[in-house]
Amino acid sequence: MNFGDACGTRSGSLYCWGQNGSGQVGDGTTTDRNQPTLIGSFNDWDTVSVGSSSFVCGARAGNGYCWGSGNYSPYATGPLAVSAVSVGNNACMIGGGGLYCWGAHSGGTVQIGTATDWTAISSAPDTHYCGIRSGALYCWGDNSFGQVGQPLAQRLSPYVIAIP
Repeated sequence: MNFGDACGTRSGSLYCWGQNGSGQVGDGTTTDRNQPTLIGSFNDWDTVSVGSSSFVCGARAGNGYCWGSGNYSPYATGPLAVSAVSVGNNACMIGGGGLYCWGAHSGGTVQIGTATDWTAISSAPDTHYCGIRSGALYCWGDNSFGQVGQPLAQRLSPYVIAIP
């Protein structure tokens, strides 16, 4: 979720638009764009996620990339075979089945546990996360309003959510 820019893919091409003060549109400028702007010439983008802090992450050809706000320096995953990205106040990517997150609160890129069977991830604007691993839903992080699915206590590692 972001409050001033957006991105999407069409036929593998990446388009972004909106506020661009931190370069989050990805066109190499800081000029705001009021309509979808083709970003680069690649047509193999698989996914893109726009964060709440003026940065964007996407995956193409199995590699992950981020751009925008200086708090989240451009990131490329290398040989991890990225299959999913999600951006909130921090960013997470699934690469090689492992889950990696970084941003304002992580102190660098951190692998979340040692599991290699993550299939989905969602990073929320208020620094909590949910993901799917082995068919089960896990959540962790800020729990000020019970958003990680348990009584009000912060969870520092993934916690399986029992779904009735």
